[in-house]
Amino acid sequence: MYKNILKNYAALIEALKDELEDELKDELEDELENESENESEDDNKTYLNYKDIQYCISTASDLIQEKFDTILCITRGGLIPAGMLAYELGIKNIVTINASSYNDDNSQEEFVSIEKLSKKDIKKLNASNHILIVDDIIDSGNTIKAIKKYLFEKINVNVKYSVFSIVSKKIELNNYYIYNMTGNDNWVVFPWDK
Repeated sequence: MYKNILKNYAALIEALKDELEDELKDELEDELENESENESEDDNKTYLNYKDIQYCISTASDLIQEKFDTILCITRGGLIPAGMLAYELGIKNIVTINASSYNDDNSQEEFVSIEKLSKKDIKKLNASNHILIVDDIIDSGNTIKAIKKYLFEKINVNVKYSVFSIVSKKIELNNYYIYNMTGNDNWVVFPWDK
């Protein structure tokens, strides 16, 4: 008798949890829409907070059905999203690569600076079956193109790419993304940028 009561209680708690999760997602989506509508046109910036990032991670973990055994994190912007996504997806192997197509004044260069991977990291990537590359944003696509070219020369694996926000018409470079900002020239400000 008590087992049935506990089973019913557990089922009720699970149903309430799912309902609350759906309500929170709806509230966050409404909040994001309101923030976008209230944004000054002269500001030319789109601000994301940590709640937005958590929503992105949760959504990404639901979208990503493939099994990855390693995350290749593009630093610095990809550090926080990669760590959060690694926990969500249960991925323990993380390799970082330092790459950027921006100057200190946030202007974009044609040239992408890539810090070469160590022999140990290359060995770890070569031992992987499926790598998920994580960054916070694809703008021009120069960084991801340069990294894919670099990886093609160094390793032989099936590489997938995940990004949390798009600021240009480069969604064809992604396997997974959350915010499609094609045609939006706003600068995206992540909470770790402040």
